Amino acid sequence: SSLGQVIVMAMPAIVQQFFGGTFADGVHVMGWTIIIALPVCVAIAVLSVPEPVPTQKEEKRGFKAAMAALQDNQPLRRILVPDFLLGATQGVAGTLFILYGAQVANLENPAAFLLLYFAAGLVGAPLWTWLGRKYGKHKALQWACLWWGLALAAIPLAPTGNAMIAALAMAIAGIPAVAGTMLLRAMMADVSDEDELKTGQMRSGLFFGLLLTTGKIGLAMGPASLIVLAAFGYKGDVGAQNTPLALMALTAMFAFVPMVLNGLAAWSLHAYPLDQARQRALREAIEAREAARARS
Repeated sequence: SSLGQVIVMAMPAIVQQFFGGTFADGVHVMGWTIIIALPVCVAIAVLSVPEPVPTQKEEKRGFKAAMAALQDNQPLRRILVPDFLLGATQGVAGTLFILYGAQVANLENPAAFLLLYFAAGLVGAPLWTWLGRKYGKHKALQWACLWWGLALAAIPLAPTGNAMIAALAMAIAGIPAVAGTMLLRAMMADVSDEDELKTGQMRSGLFFGLLLTTGKIGLAMGPASLIVLAAFGYKGDVGAQNTPLALMALTAMFAFVPMVLNGLAAWSLHAYPLDQARQRALREAIEAREAARARS
């Protein structure tokens, strides 16, 4: 996921730097890259991860089943909330950075800094894997939320027009950006295992589908943030002159709204029930179950 983000975000910079195109041309190339890569990647995923042969009649699950799972499974709800909040952070910050970088930070090529942001996340991914294994996944995610929120809020403190400091600030903010993508999915696997042990049903597809849904709803907050900016008189047209109030609203939406969202995400994970001790017990129960199945 992180590598794909880096590749796609690199397109505008590559088009501008090596092919003499405009930023708009780069955005078009981003779209075509996704359109071409999507069926190829889906085919690889489908062919390389076959479905297990069902041992019993599969139960059909729809909207009612999803709502019932939400009502009955408290750890599931505790994961979906931060997933939405972190998706909203990614959507708002990602949507507004180009505007902020060009009109407030006075950066010549904001897309290049956004590429650095995602590249830093790719480099920092092993850190969150290690922290999650050593101290617990939800604790590592709480730390990542606090880091991410504070780092984004600190970006407006950098002097405008200084590319070196802006690059450093974006790299620091990018390191925790992938933690939610990685750790929430690892946590959801634990939730699915616990649910299977309790109910005897394998509902991991339903659970991960819900996780994808909340994340996408959160990402949709990015375009919605443009509507809020318009209420402050912000104009997104090329060459448009914006008032100080509009630019102040842009800065607040880009930096401080994600800080609040990350703070709420970190708080929502307090007293998360599937801690390290519970995970170890869960693993032992799963291994015992698999051993019993093998003997039978």
